[in-house]
Formats: sequence, structure tokens, C-alpha cells
Amino acid sequence: MRNEILNLAYMDNYRVTCQTGALDPKQFSVADDEKDAFRKKDINLKRFSAGQIRLPTGVICALDPLTLLDNAHAIRFSVQPGSYPVYLSIAHMVMNWPVVRNRKMSFEPSPDRRVAFAMIQFNEKPVMNWQPAYFSEQDESEIKEGTSYGYWSYSGKGCFMDKSLAEMLRRQYGTDFGYFDGILSEMNRTSYTCSFTNLEFERESNLIAFSTGFGMGVYASYFGFAEAGELVCLVTDFGIVRPMGIEKPEVKPYTPAGTERGLWVGTKYDYRLTGQEKYLKGVKLVRCKYRQNPKNPKWDHDHCEFCSSTFCLEEHSDCLKEGYATLDDYRWICPTCFEDFKDLFGWEVVTEADA
Repeated sequence: MRNEILNLAYMDNYRVTCQTGALDPKQFSVADDEKDAFRKKDINLKRFSAGQIRLPTGVICALDPLTLLDNAHAIRFSVQPGSYPVYLSIAHMVMNWPVVRNRKMSFEPSPDRRVAFAMIQFNEKPVMNWQPAYFSEQDESEIKEGTSYGYWSYSGKGCFMDKSLAEMLRRQYGTDFGYFDGILSEMNRTSYTCSFTNLEFERESNLIAFSTGFGMGVYASYFGFAEAGELVCLVTDFGIVRPMGIEKPEVKPYTPAGTERGLWVGTKYDYRLTGQEKYLKGVKLVRCKYRQNPKNPKWDHDHCEFCSSTFCLEEHSDCLKEGYATLDDYRWICPTCFEDFKDLFGWEVVTEADA
């Protein structure tokens, strides 16, 4: 099943009827017929050249360029040092796009473009076999049959780069925030939902970054081999295309022991900032158990204003039961995001009696 999905990345322009995981309609009030229309659609995929990636050591890093730049994200299998073309498979969709108003979802026709696959091509032979591209420090005893371990994309961006460049950027991480500005400004020149850039660095190194499907998620990479076992390509699958009747392999995040979050956390470069300062800067908050908003009795859940973690009344293991709320109980912030942004936003925490 995985092979049939990944083979699409190696093809030129084509049209496919597929299902896609943009958003789970079960989270909202949606009619059954609308759910079906949302999941199934025809899309056109076109292969686009993103330039040449230079790999002076032959050790490839696949990762989110705005979060963790860690050696653990180097792929175990190395290639012959050199320069290789990178292609992006762009999904062109005219689809019933979900629009949420007052906690109700409707679907409106809207053209959309997303990066479905990113590929480094080493030669043009046909791919006969696909194998997971594991990281150098992954413990394969943790990898169960039918699952793959991918990298977290917190910022909705991914990239390919050589290990030597990743190590250089890691050393500069705490002192050169211009690195973030460089990537964001260059990617914003192309498109918000389907962006890319080819950034040059010193020592004749470069990285090629691209948006990741529908944004934040866990994404796995795979090596494609020819019939004789010769390496053909490396593909990262962003979960856009799911041929009908074929389930996408389960992907789990890989976080090695001792890994720390990047120094961008809680700064203006944090990926979770999407304009919340307009209505949350300097407000008073109260820490309390999640409760139903008295003005909206039909609401049974809320989401963190920063990371979208779910607060709910029902007993679900993945739901938060306590956090920080504005005094009208309209906006909620999870404890992790509160700690990350309390200094930047200057919140004042008051007791429920004072509220």
C-alpha cells in the first residue's frame, strides 16, 4: 500500500481521485453527505523543480528548518557526495474548502495548492522498492510493523540539507535570529500554502525548504530503489494524497532522548504566533478547570489559542481539563503555551474570586 502511494511522487503531471486528511470533519457539525464530499475529490499533481541540493558529505538531514536543527535528524543511509535535483509534487485542487463560522462548518468551492511530496532524485531509473529512511539515532526496536517514524514539523515547513550545514546552523542558533527571517521572507515570496525557497549559505552549502502539506504534522521519508538495488530517490510524504481504498501508513514522531525545543520558543519567531497579540496582549487570565461557556451552552469543547490543544468536558484521554481562560471564559490557553508566552504577552493571573 505504501508503495502505491509513494509511486505517485515519482510520476510527472497526472490526475488522481483521492481522499485527503486536511481536517477531520468529525470535530464539527457536518452533514454526512458533506463529509463524503470533503474527503473525496479529483486533484491534479504537477512536478516542479526546486533547484539542486548540494550534499558535500552525502549525509542528508530532513527536518523542520525553523525548529530543531539537531544531528539526530540526519538520515542513516548516506549517498555519494554531490549535487542532486529536488522536485516538489504540487497538488492543485478545486475543492469544497472547510469554512468554520460560529463553530459550524460549511464547505465553499476554493482553489488550493499544497506540497504533496518532496523528492531528491539521484538517477532516473524506475523505482521498484521503497524503504523507510530512518534517522541515524533511531532505535529500530521501537519501530513496529506498519509504522514509520518521521520528523515533527511544528512550523508547517520542511527541508533537505546536508549534515554539515545543519551543524553550522545549530551553532549559530542562539545568536543569529536573522536565519529565521531569511527563510520566512524568502518563502513568503512564493505562496502561503505552497511555498518554497532555495537558500545559499557559506561553504558552498544550501538548503531547500518547502511548506508541508496541510501544515503542522509528522512526516516520514522513504528511499526508492531500482530493481538491482541502486538508489533512485528520497521522498518525504506530506499526507495529501491517499488513493481510494489505500490507507496511509501510520507515522509517529521521532524525538531522541535529550532533544530540547529550539530557542525560538516564546519569541516573535514562534510558529504558534498568528496574530494573537491583537486580542491577548496584557489581558487578565484565571487558571481554572475547563467549563462550559454560559453564553454558548451548545459548546462542549474549546481549543488553545496557540497550539490548538483541545479542552473538553467529556472524559477523553487526549483532552485538557484545566488551563488559563480569559475572564469571560471565551478564550483558553493550555499550561505549556502559557509558560512559553507569559513574558512576551505580559499576562496577569488573577484568582476566580477577583475575576
